[in-house]
Amino acid sequence: AHADREIAPFALHLKTADVPVVARDGVVARVVLGESGDTASPLETPTPVRLIDLTLAPGARHLQALASDENAFLLVLEGSVLVGAREASADHAAILARDGEAAEIVAGPLGARLTLFAGRPLGGPRVHAGPFVASDAAQARRFRDAFQAGRFGRLTP
Repeated sequence: AHADREIAPFALHLKTADVPVVARDGVVARVVLGESGDTASPLETPTPVRLIDLTLAPGARHLQALASDENAFLLVLEGSVLVGAREASADHAAILARDGEAAEIVAGPLGARLTLFAGRPLGGPRVHAGPFVASDAAQARRFRDAFQAGRFGRLTP
């Protein structure tokens, strides 16, 4: 949303041991952000997003519920998957349909490791100005001026 573009920057940290994990039927799902099934990440983001790390045994199936207004894609890191009738292999991405149905992801013969990203579009006007995305030209100028004056602060781990 418009107001969220001007919140102070912050970093989210989640120790590996604190990432919720669901393992069943040859699928290990690590829920880093958002939720997968009945499992939710303890992290809260300004806008709801999903980041699910998946490891699938050969032939394993994972169903990921997605709202009809969510954009989603997956990035295959190892192996291959079928998403609907499309195949995606290592170092490739697949865009998931926006139909309100669960996305079915099926691992290929060598299994797969992938990351699923999803979230609702923010909507509203967007003005791209270098590295900044603003709601209007005046806001983009404010962002640029604040950055050049050193008022953006620093993220520290």
